[in-house]
Amino acid sequence: MHCSAPINAKLDIRMELPSVGMIKAFVTAGLGVSLVSASFARDEVKMGSAKLIPLQGVELWRELGLAYHADRTHAARRHYVHRCCAAVGEG
Repeated sequence: MHCSAPINAKLDIRMELPSVGMIKAFVTAGLGVSLVSASFARDEVKMGSAKLIPLQGVELWRELGLAYHADRTHAARRHYVHRCCAAVGEG
């Protein structure tokens, strides 16, 4: 399937859900569609309750934050951040 809608098309967002599990429940119940990582929908696709449509020609990004235990050392956090940046080619 190819999406022919312009990239800047106005979306009619009716609801925002707080968790991936809830999003999958709504989608598999036929109550909407969602953009999710393919890995999050793997089980639903295997069971046949959801389908994935590959997106082409669209650059998507996600803003992430680092959550950590307050008692861990600063050096351990810094090391983890450097490893993550290196993995995506920014370090």
